[in-house]
Amino acid sequence: MKVTLQKDFSGKSYFLHSKDLMFHRYADSGFKTKWCGLWKKNRKFVEYFAFKINDEWLSTENIVQLDYDSSVAIHTYEMDNLTIREKIWLDNNKLKIELEINNNSLEDVDLMISMELALNFRSREENWHERKYHVVRERDMVIFESNGFYLGLKSFPEGVLVGYEKYKDHFPSGEKQRCFIPGIYEIKRRVFSKKKTNIYIELVPGISSVEIKKLLSGSAVSEPKIYYPSEEFFESNDQLLNNVFMVAKRNLSMLYYSNSMNGLVAGYPWFLQMWARDSFLSMNGMLHAGMFEGAKNTLIEYLNRINDKGELPHLIEFDGRVLYDGIDTEPLFLIALEEYVKFTSDLRFLFSVKNKLNEIVNRILSIRDDDGFIVDKNKYTWMDTLDRTGKPIELESMFIRSLKSIAFILKQLEDPMYQDYLVEHKNMESKLINSFILNRVDRITLDGKKETTKRVNFIFPVYYNQVSYIELKDVFDELEFKYGLTTVSREEPIYSHNKYHEGMSWVWINMMYSEILFRNSRFNHAYNILENNAMLMNKKSLMSFPECIDPETNEISGALMQAWSSAFAIETLDKGILGLDVDMMNKTIHLSPILREGMFIRRVKKLPGDQLEIVVDRNKNKYRFSVKSRNGEKYKVVFMPRF
Repeated sequence: MKVTLQKDFSGKSYFLHSKDLMFHRYADSGFKTKWCGLWKKNRKFVEYFAFKINDEWLSTENIVQLDYDSSVAIHTYEMDNLTIREKIWLDNNKLKIELEINNNSLEDVDLMISMELALNFRSREENWHERKYHVVRERDMVIFESNGFYLGLKSFPEGVLVGYEKYKDHFPSGEKQRCFIPGIYEIKRRVFSKKKTNIYIELVPGISSVEIKKLLSGSAVSEPKIYYPSEEFFESNDQLLNNVFMVAKRNLSMLYYSNSMNGLVAGYPWFLQMWARDSFLSMNGMLHAGMFEGAKNTLIEYLNRINDKGELPHLIEFDGRVLYDGIDTEPLFLIALEEYVKFTSDLRFLFSVKNKLNEIVNRILSIRDDDGFIVDKNKYTWMDTLDRTGKPIELESMFIRSLKSIAFILKQLEDPMYQDYLVEHKNMESKLINSFILNRVDRITLDGKKETTKRVNFIFPVYYNQVSYIELKDVFDELEFKYGLTTVSREEPIYSHNKYHEGMSWVWINMMYSEILFRNSRFNHAYNILENNAMLMNKKSLMSFPECIDPETNEISGALMQAWSSAFAIETLDKGILGLDVDMMNKTIHLSPILREGMFIRRVKKLPGDQLEIVVDRNKNKYRFSVKSRNGEKYKVVFMPRF
């Protein structure tokens, strides 16, 4: 999938990612907010760069086209007798730029290519600072240093840094920033008539000059590695579904960091941290996307930071800082762990963390009240902008679902106590229905009062199959609009369309709602929700599923690319439409597809040590399917189509 824009760039931007690096820029070539530029983990290095060819800058005034496929961005500019293609990509720990300059005239031309590079070595939380920079000119590169952080610059052919150093204050997106411009980097080139020349530039951030020199050794000439999924893809005669899968899978890959810390950051451009809630709710999507190693490493990152109370951190920063005040972290971790083990049959991992699992289970049991529910006293549910202390419905739903996960885990560990947790799971499901569902209670406060605000949290017991969609349809009808569900009913006095948890709509919740509708054989209804959210993929950030949308203005809000939005998009296709469930413990593939008349789907799915090709189509009221293993493995296939 590739996006091409010409002239009308409409404030759109894009992201590039590789290992620990993230690059953010606008489609029209601008660096318009303080989040633009080159980042390594949660530290910014490059504020912006700009090129001048002789006397004219490459800019928003002469750009004519952008081509972007999530791995490479190519900005095309037209000048007098010149066409310039500025190709940008990330390769491991390097930002690479290739300038292809085409001479369209009948005469040879001499060119001076000038690069203005603005540096801003700041942390995610910083704005303006007084940091000083030092410039070291090496034999074939330039290295910039400030406060123990480094950036290297190298080009082919070699250039020279000329002019004066200066510090510059500016106000991208209205917030004062300070950057350092070390002069102008110049490269001279002659281009013959009707010929072209290529200039290659590398920028490498790091924490030592030795690291920089090592990474910049050798030639800067190379070609980008284009992203094409090979072991995992979704192919159908519905291009919308194909695009949803491609973008969602790529988003998860772009948000996964795999160097010094392994796991998903919550979203771009500013959620450059690992949030437990986002990570664990995204686990199913990661597994269905074939990210088994990433899923396991994510679980390990959290387990490695368990404290002496059996708490897992709800937030992990790149600098090692952690916060432990989450209330839903441990239940969601156990659910994610069950999903991982079922999908991979990785019992060795399960046994290796047995002691830590006991600590986590004991932690959960220690915060239950006399009724058996979990009590939140820290105002920290996923609706963290609101005071919902007490017993919120989604927290209880997650906790009750985790009892089932505990039973599954204990059974694999050959602990007979698993039967007690199955009984407790059923008992607490009944309490959930009686205490919350029947009377439409969103929260029981610390003093025992029942709050009946119509919030989107009623979706969780339906998602976890604790109650049916029909039992809560009246609530969803009151919350629904074009894109899915608002966080609060518009009939409630607290409703505000532009507030995070008091009216705004979340894309991951909308995807979850679409999946539920597919599961309940409401194909057209579910498809419309999915289609409307798919329209957001290129609305503000190219090939990105965003965080939120305003239900009244239809404007995107929050992060431009969000992990759980993408994870639930994949879930909606695999679990909602295909009804696909993988149980590697029993080598069983469950397929319960719901396809419209004439629909065809070919799903190539990565499994641990294998790959399946699943083909399903519907002709009138007849389904056909096939499941083939690449390695000739035998699986039990349970096929139960829906209409």
